[in-house]
Amino acid sequence: MIRVNLLPVKELQAAVGRRRELTIGAIVLGGFVSVLLVLFLVQYYRLSSLASELASLRSTRTSTIFFPT
Repeated sequence: MIRVNLLPVKELQAAVGRRRELTIGAIVLGGFVSVLLVLFLVQYYRLSSLASELASLRSTRTSTIFFPT
């Protein structure tokens, strides 16, 4: 049986172009979200390390205070 292509060539090319643009957009969006996630994790790690350092310094400071009698 003979296959008849009912869509013109321009419409097929336009569909391929749209699909390519959507794919590129999804890749760019995924990369952007990945970068934001990495930045969030770095900041979270830095904040937690600074918080533990602050707690350590506070405990050291309170244990070394000299109270004269």
